[in-house]
Amino acid sequence: MNPSKSYRMPKRALVYALIALSLQSSASPTESQFPRLVDNTIYSTNARVLFAPESSCSGSTVGRGCGKRYDPWDLETYTDANGRLQTYHRTSSWGNQPHGDQIRSMSFGFRGAGLQVYGAPPRQLEQLGQLPGRTELCLQGICREINTQEMYDFVSDANQDLPVLLWSTDDLVEDRYHRLEIRLLDSSIGKEPVHAMTVHHLVYQEREAMLPPSYEPSGREELVHSTYYDTNPWISYSPSTACHPSPLGCVQYHPWERVMFALPTGHNQTFTHTSSWENDPSGENIRAISFRFRGVALYVYGASKIQIDRIDDDKKYEHAHQEICIDNDCHVIDTHQMYLNIDAQHVYEPVLLWSYDRYPSAVLRHVQLRLLDKDSPVGHIRHMTFNRFVVNEVRTLPSRRHPIPGAQYNYVRVDAKSDLVTYSPSKDCVRNNCRHPYVPWEKQLYVVPGGMELSYYRTSTWDHKPKTNRRSWEITFTGHTIKVYGAPRPYLLHANHAKQEICLDSRCQPVDVEHAYLRVEPDVEHYPVLLWSMDNIDVSGPHTLTMQMIEDQKEAGDVIRGMTLSHLEYTEVILPPPILPS
Repeated sequence: MNPSKSYRMPKRALVYALIALSLQSSASPTESQFPRLVDNTIYSTNARVLFAPESSCSGSTVGRGCGKRYDPWDLETYTDANGRLQTYHRTSSWGNQPHGDQIRSMSFGFRGAGLQVYGAPPRQLEQLGQLPGRTELCLQGICREINTQEMYDFVSDANQDLPVLLWSTDDLVEDRYHRLEIRLLDSSIGKEPVHAMTVHHLVYQEREAMLPPSYEPSGREELVHSTYYDTNPWISYSPSTACHPSPLGCVQYHPWERVMFALPTGHNQTFTHTSSWENDPSGENIRAISFRFRGVALYVYGASKIQIDRIDDDKKYEHAHQEICIDNDCHVIDTHQMYLNIDAQHVYEPVLLWSYDRYPSAVLRHVQLRLLDKDSPVGHIRHMTFNRFVVNEVRTLPSRRHPIPGAQYNYVRVDAKSDLVTYSPSKDCVRNNCRHPYVPWEKQLYVVPGGMELSYYRTSTWDHKPKTNRRSWEITFTGHTIKVYGAPRPYLLHANHAKQEICLDSRCQPVDVEHAYLRVEPDVEHYPVLLWSMDNIDVSGPHTLTMQMIEDQKEAGDVIRGMTLSHLEYTEVILPPPILPS
């Protein structure tokens, strides 16, 4: 530095220096003065990266109108030097209109201090026989042309298979929203050379978020991993029906499909699936999965790799763009990247799409998984799958640990026909017409292997009115464990199961009856099915257990869904007499 000239500190650096000096007097030397800058990588498959135009016209044979619409952007996949799959988006100068509203472009919005834009590796363009195109970059409305060819010319032979840095900056205002747009300036007609514009990924820098600490259970608490499969009645799928316009009017259909899949182990697994066909992401009928939970961590899983590979026989499966919203705090999920490099030994496992493990335990939260793609003018069908939620829940440990010294443990079985079980309602009226009431619960006999005749009770969603005459059963018991069994699978009158929940002393939780029957092994399918169980129940007093149907006939639609009870089992605990003081 020239000593004859005074040095002026940049304004931003001066502000940071003053803040740092003020903090040094109050913060300990081990505390971090500022959150560090971290890199966020956004691949071209991310929903935050927008490509335009949505479609282009190939022209017609008579020179007027549009002969055929096509997608001007291609998603390319290649294998890098480490054997991993990589992706990038590519468009070409053929058919581009650099001076019209159909100019090919990419845009991206972000908050951060810096940004780097990467294009496809040189080897990829070489194999396609295309040259790097002239591009124009606009940031906050200020545009400049980028000499992309020069960027590629500077790449050494050793780096021909690596993405190319096209442009970068590290002088942005951190807390301001920035919008980047890159446009292709070349156009090609006939035999002119074809130039390409590619987007591999972007990296932007922002201050690291200050995360709350992970929840630490106390000495009387434990963390329990609770799984909520796609069949769980507390998970809702919207819209339940959609309307397809036709010359005859609205044709109703179900946009969500439940898919059953056989694993190599012989067990069945399900996932729920929908697509972007006729989806309306900007309206009330956006396709979404909703669920409420109370826990310290949430994990969201999609269908396994092998399952989605079999949805489309022509192998043109496209992952939908999705976002997850927790109490309206939304995050984009790059589903394509989640599935891109799953190795062969994990293709049957559900794929983790998103997770967060820093929630307070006592707050009830609403999670929604949304499909962001709309109906495509060029025929793209993008798919969204869901397999399960996993929630880390905080449970209070019982005051007594079992076995209790000196206590007597008795196994108790209560059959569905027992007078200890109360069924509601005892009578019902068809559509509120009580001239001819009927009994909604009926007894059904069946024979287990060995010839023993048993019975179960059943009811259905037919004429069910949960607001005025909810169908349920109830029992009062004293014990520390209890199990609830439904009818054997071959003896079910209704193959579809009604949505049900179970309440222990008015504290309710869903019962995933459908998943319980999916777990049944073939060699025990003639025996009652375990629907629900609980242990570590307080043994000091009687408890009321109620299982109830939470689905009415209108919600079930044309399908009659069933609810059954075979028997209950619980462990009764007789405590030893208290020891009196001498």
